Amino acid sequence: MKTTLTRADYEDAFARFIPELSEEDTAEKLLQRMSTEFPSFVLRAKKFKEMLFSPLGFSPVGLEQFRWMDLGRDDRVGIFTNKPFTAHIGLSIDRKRKKVVLSSRVVFHNFIGRGYMALIKPAHRTVFKFLLNRL
Repeated sequence: MKTTLTRADYEDAFARFIPELSEEDTAEKLLQRMSTEFPSFVLRAKKFKEMLFSPLGFSPVGLEQFRWMDLGRDDRVGIFTNKPFTAHIGLSIDRKRKKVVLSSRVVFHNFIGRGYMALIKPAHRTVFKFLLNRL
């Protein structure tokens, strides 16, 4: 994913081994599987976050707001830009190891973007792990 965002102020990656990974699974299909039918507590938390941060120039952030590009059947990158930051999310499949990696890279455009990330970093990690565990 480094080729899609040359510089990053924040980056992380989380992996999950999926022994039942099939040849039919693509990065696009796995992202769709991760992003459907969220529990109500997740949706309420997202609405609360949007209510808090929208006055500061933040657009709602969800997988549906990303512009997605396929870099092959096993790699997909989503790009989201708003005033405080630009974020890239990537999903990669390592078929030999039966592993899926979900990663993010963020460039901050101002101090508000930095502050936002400092506040939501624990939730960000929890959400990414939650998404991977849905596979």
